[in-house]
Amino acid sequence: MKKVTRRIILAILALDILTATGCSKMQQGRADSFDPACDYQYQYYNTDVELGLNITEDESGCLYYLAGGYLYKYDPKTGENAPLCNKTNCLHDKETDETRFKSCNAFFPIVDDFAKSTSVVSYENGYIYIAGTVDWAYSYNTFITRIKTDGSQRQDIHEFNGQYYNSIMHRGYYYYADKAYDEDGNYSFSVKSYPLDGHGKEKTIFVPSGEMLTYEIDDFMAYGKYLYFCVSQTDKETKSTSKYRYYCLDTRTGKTAEIKVPDTETVRLINFFNDKLILYTENNEKNAAMGNKWYDGIPDSYEVPVYEADLDGKNQKEIPVKIQAGYNIYSDGDYLVVSNDNLLSIIDKKYIDETPDAFKEATYYVYDKNYKLIDSYTEDFKGYNSEEKFYRVYYSPLGVGKISYSLVIDPEDGSAVLYGGDKSQIGALVGSQFKRKKLAVIDQSPAAKFGIEISHGKAYKNIWS
Repeated sequence: MKKVTRRIILAILALDILTATGCSKMQQGRADSFDPACDYQYQYYNTDVELGLNITEDESGCLYYLAGGYLYKYDPKTGENAPLCNKTNCLHDKETDETRFKSCNAFFPIVDDFAKSTSVVSYENGYIYIAGTVDWAYSYNTFITRIKTDGSQRQDIHEFNGQYYNSIMHRGYYYYADKAYDEDGNYSFSVKSYPLDGHGKEKTIFVPSGEMLTYEIDDFMAYGKYLYFCVSQTDKETKSTSKYRYYCLDTRTGKTAEIKVPDTETVRLINFFNDKLILYTENNEKNAAMGNKWYDGIPDSYEVPVYEADLDGKNQKEIPVKIQAGYNIYSDGDYLVVSNDNLLSIIDKKYIDETPDAFKEATYYVYDKNYKLIDSYTEDFKGYNSEEKFYRVYYSPLGVGKISYSLVIDPEDGSAVLYGGDKSQIGALVGSQFKRKKLAVIDQSPAAKFGIEISHGKAYKNIWS
C-alpha cells in the first residue's frame, strides 16, 4: 500500500513539474518547434531596427510595446490600447506629478535614444519581461523586470552590473553579450545567461577562442534548444581584416559550433522556417571589390544563394528563393518573406535628397512552405527623418498572430502611432501596397516629456528615491 501511495505522489509531482511551465512540457518531444508561450519571437527580429526588440505578442494575439516611457497593451479583439497597469487609482500616462510616475506598474522610463536600443521586451508564460536601462540618469546597469499580462505583480528580477546592448530572452533565460575589462584596460567578450525566475547566477556559456581579437558579439537569435549569435573578429596586429562568424549553441549540452560556409563566403543573415535554419551568404571578393558601397550610401547589390539547413547549421542545401545581398529575411511560420527594406535604411542622405520618393517604399516578396513565390507587396516607410537619417518605425512585415503591426514613434516628443494590417491580404496583393489602418494613437505624456528632458541633460529629480 505504501508503494502504491508513493507512486501516486510521484506521479502527481511529475505532472506538476510538466504543467508548471509551457516550456517544460514543450521540451518533451517538441524541443525544435516554435511555441509562443515561451520562445524568442524571431518574427520581430530586424537587423536595422532603431528601437530595439521592444515589441512582443502573447498566445491570444495581444501586443505589448514600449512607447513614451510606458509599456502598452493592445488587444485586437476589443481594440483597447492602454498602459499595462491594473491599479484603479492610477492615472497612468496622464499623471503629472513626477513623484508618482514610478507608482504606475506600466512606467518604464527607457527614454534616451541610446538606451532605447538596449531594451528587450519578451512574453513568457503569462508575464511580460523587460530588460534595459530603466534608470538612465542614475545607473548604467541593466535591469530585468517582469509584470503579468493583466498589469499586476510588477517585480524586479535582477540587476546586472553593466549595460548589455545585445541580448534576447528565450525559454526561461536571458542571454547577453558581456564585455569585461582587466586591470590594463584590455577587454574580452563572452556570452552569458541568467534564469528569468531570478533563482540562479549569471553564467558564462561561451568564450571566443583563437588568435583574432573579438570586438563584438551580436545578432542574437534563438529557436528550439539552440541559441545563435555572430562573433565579429579582427587581426590583433593589423586590425584591418574582419571576420564574421555565426555560432550555434545547444542550450542543453552547452556545446557550441560554428555554422560552416566556404572560406570565400560569409554568413550575412539567418532566420527560421519549416523548423529549419534559413541563411544566406555574401561573397567576400565581391564585397571587397565593391568597397562596401552600401555603407557609403550607394544601394548596389547582387544576387546571393539562400540555404535551408538543420537547426544546428548542418546539411545545408540551396533553396529556390531569389534574394539580393543586404536584403532582410522574415518569417512567421506560414510565410518566408524577403525585402529590400534593409538596404533602403542605410541610403546616404544625398541620394535621398536627389530622389526622395525612391526611398519611401520597400518591396516584399512572399514564399510559401514549398518556397514558391506566391505574392509581393510594397510597404510605406512611415516616419522617415531624412535630416537625421533614420526610420522611426518598429516594423515587422509578419508578426506572430493574424495582424502585421507597425509602430511609429517620434523620439522628439515620445508620441506614437500604432498601425495594423490583416495578413489575410497576402496572396492577393500582386505588387500593391499592404493595407494598414490606424489602431491607436499615443499622445505625449508628462512622463515622456520628463524623460526627454533627462536625455538632453536638463535638471533631474531622483524619482526612484
